[in-house]
Amino acid sequence: TAPSGYTLATDIEFTVNSDGSVTYVVMYNSNAAGTVKIRKRTEGMMNVEGITLILSGTSDSGHEVKLTAVTDKDGIAAFTAVPTGTYTVTEDADTVPIAYMVADPKEVTVYEAETTNMDIYNTEKTGMIEISKTTEGMTDLEGIEFILSGTSDSGREIRLTAVTDKDGKAAFTGIPIGTYTIAENGDTVPTGYLAADSQTVQVFYAETTNVVVSNEKIPETPSVPDSPP
Repeated sequence: TAPSGYTLATDIEFTVNSDGSVTYVVMYNSNAAGTVKIRKRTEGMMNVEGITLILSGTSDSGHEVKLTAVTDKDGIAAFTAVPTGTYTVTEDADTVPIAYMVADPKEVTVYEAETTNMDIYNTEKTGMIEISKTTEGMTDLEGIEFILSGTSDSGREIRLTAVTDKDGKAAFTGIPIGTYTIAENGDTVPTGYLAADSQTVQVFYAETTNVVVSNEKIPETPSVPDSPP
């Protein structure tokens, strides 16, 4: 008959006096409680410290609950002595590093004397680069490899490749936001053309950065007439 959300009260010994009276007895039901342990995850497990998580909702005993916890250097945060019930865990957006998306809210159920483990993953903010290859006469456009390299705003080293199609188009998709260098693989530049200079390109969240790369023909060496005998 103990209400849902409460622990059973401890048994109490009492004495019936000789005159039939009974000593006044108080029995207390505390909230049944458990623990929620959260592991913050990102690509490469970078930037996982210092993110504030908020657990909120109504306990099984009918009380409004709002608790906060902050991730440690390993991305771990724990809510202890949480009354049993079903709650929502959200992130404080102001504490999420700028290179990441705020994670979606997650539902968690707390059980008496148990630890509920859950992962919360932050994806990196990404963008796209589209390359348009040009040459004189718009010939020899296909099969040229481009190399994108640099450090993302999240601190990861990025190196990707893309190859032009018959129209001279190449695309890098899902690139973490940041500033990168785009260079041609000289071994794939058609004979007779100079490799294009490298370019610095910035990738913005949910945007496409367009880059035009031109290959100039190698100048022909003028022929020198033979000297008269």
